[in-house]
Amino acid sequence: MISAFWPITPTAANEMARSYPALSYWVGAALIVLVVVLGWRSGRKRTDGSPGRSFSVLYGADGRPSTSKLTAFAWIAAVVAASGMLLTAVVLGTVTLAQTNLDQLPPEYLVLMGAPLGSLILAKGITEAKVAGGTLQKPEPGVAAGLGSGGFTSDDSGQADLVDIQYLSFNAVLLLYFAGAVIADARVPELPDILVGLSGVSAAAYVAKKALATNPPSIVGVTVDGATLRIRGQNLLKPQDPKDYRDRVTVDGAEVHNVDLWSDDGTMINVTMTQPLMKDSNVTVTTAAGATVTSNTSA
Repeated sequence: MISAFWPITPTAANEMARSYPALSYWVGAALIVLVVVLGWRSGRKRTDGSPGRSFSVLYGADGRPSTSKLTAFAWIAAVVAASGMLLTAVVLGTVTLAQTNLDQLPPEYLVLMGAPLGSLILAKGITEAKVAGGTLQKPEPGVAAGLGSGGFTSDDSGQADLVDIQYLSFNAVLLLYFAGAVIADARVPELPDILVGLSGVSAAAYVAKKALATNPPSIVGVTVDGATLRIRGQNLLKPQDPKDYRDRVTVDGAEVHNVDLWSDDGTMINVTMTQPLMKDSNVTVTTAAGATVTSNTSA
């Protein structure tokens, strides 16, 4: 059963040396190194000349690791290396172009290559639209308390993300199958429908997660207790630096600088008022992500 599923059989393993000249392996390895170096060098210098981040191609516009970009990058490296190996073997006369399947790729590769890139484009468009529409807050790492840079398999708060883990895992299995088949048979393989299907499902789940993600700020209550103004709400993202509190709360357009408490979970803000508060005053909070929400003290 395993031999039917995995492309490297004992017979194929014994024929690898005859299928590929040594130069093909060197070309494949060199191309992988080239793609990795190009990825590492991307963004090393910003437009203003200051040093940037290594592998910035794998990060989103918000400065966080992008699962879809990592998947697309891995497939680009794999396909470039495999094409180089096969074309080298063709040039050296070990195999013909028709035998490599490079002249007529199996149709499932349209799905295979389109899924990571399509997920990347869709996820980016959905996230940007939600941020612009005010239904999603995505501050840069280190700006909001409790929200860091995340990771390829974790969300912005550092918690493991099962959808991201599934997306990367299914693509990793498919990549291993692809690499094993290319090495074993000296041709672009026909991929098992079940692996292609799992990869497509995981990509759809990844995009759906982006579409369902929301964390708009809201104020559910504003009360006055003596000289203290208490603001209760949801997703009132707290600035990482307390120095940034002072310009985040306004009452009737006037900035309030005495913010005594801002809860880490973004549900409570306490402000000490220096002047009596009017009954129908408008209280506005600007979160660490730059989103604003307003409520009235009479609400």
